[in-house]
Formats: sequence, C-alpha cells, structure tokens
Amino acid sequence: VYAAQIEDQAGVKRCGHLTIKELITKEEMVEKIRLLKSCGIKVLARTDGLGVEGLKKTVERMQSYEKAGCNAHFLE
Repeated sequence: VYAAQIEDQAGVKRCGHLTIKELITKEEMVEKIRLLKSCGIKVLARTDGLGVEGLKKTVERMQSYEKAGCNAHFLE
C-alpha cells in the first residue's frame, strides 16, 4: 500500500502553528488528490486553513478533499 500526506500550503512551507501562511486554492488541492488517487495511492490531506480562512471555509475545504477521494484528513 502506498500513501502520501499532502498539504494545501502555497510556496515555502511554514510551521502549522505560525500565523503567516498562504494556501493554494481548493481546486488545486483537489487536482493533487485526484492525481494521486488515479495512481492507486492513499491520501492523507492536510489543511492549514483554520488559521487562514476560519472554521466554516476550512470545513468546506475538507469536504471537497473528501469528495475528491482523500482517505484521511489532518487539520492543523
């Protein structure tokens, strides 16, 4: 079984506890998930959205990742 943990931070990755972060779009992350799934890879989708977008938008992000086929979520 192959697995990958991917995250939705843009550019240089920063510690999830730092407040200065930038995210890629939901659509970009969904494409990453779909690509990995098409190769038979299990996906752990990490989001740092909580500190950037707030709870409601972060839950929407996570739901879109689930619909794209991620196997597990990691909410930082």
